[in-house]
Amino acid sequence: MKVAITGHTRGIGKKISEYFASLDYEIIGLSKSTGCDLSIEANKDLAIEQIIKCDIFVNNAFVSIEKTYSHNSYIPIEILFEVHNAWKNNSSKKIFVIGSSSSSLYMTKDHRYGAYQVHKAALDKASYLLSHAANYPMIHLLKPGRVDTDMAKNRMGPKMQASDIIPIIEFCMQHSATTYIREITFDPGSDYFNFR
Repeated sequence: MKVAITGHTRGIGKKISEYFASLDYEIIGLSKSTGCDLSIEANKDLAIEQIIKCDIFVNNAFVSIEKTYSHNSYIPIEILFEVHNAWKNNSSKKIFVIGSSSSSLYMTKDHRYGAYQVHKAALDKASYLLSHAANYPMIHLLKPGRVDTDMAKNRMGPKMQASDIIPIIEFCMQHSATTYIREITFDPGSDYFNFR
């Protein structure tokens, strides 16, 4: 089995990569470190070509660019549509989209984080539309709260660990034969509600 993971070298993507490697999946990593910088339009077709040869696609990368709302920041969303179309009606394929619970919150004044929220909200909508357009491939939208990664290092409040997403992925994998889990939103544990 092969799994393609965008943004697989740090944070959540790295933990997901380690998880699937522990199951003896072949990992196809797509990131700047493997020469597949998804902020560059020319890399989109290369990424799609590699992803559609796999069994699972983890759409994790957030394309951080200089211009806050550049079109290129939506390349991962375009890839999602293309892969879904290539895999349409194939019940053996799965897509995990790593969203964020921040996509449903008020917009921040921090432009870089605001761009992140807009990107994740677009992923939410794309995942919703595609998961209702065809039963297969299954699309599991996972929306963690604040995770202790480079992106959130300067943000206040309790944070989950990147590895906290693994039990959610395991749950989706174990139950996909009987249940279509379209979306799961989860936040840090009890400390989250006690933080002020």
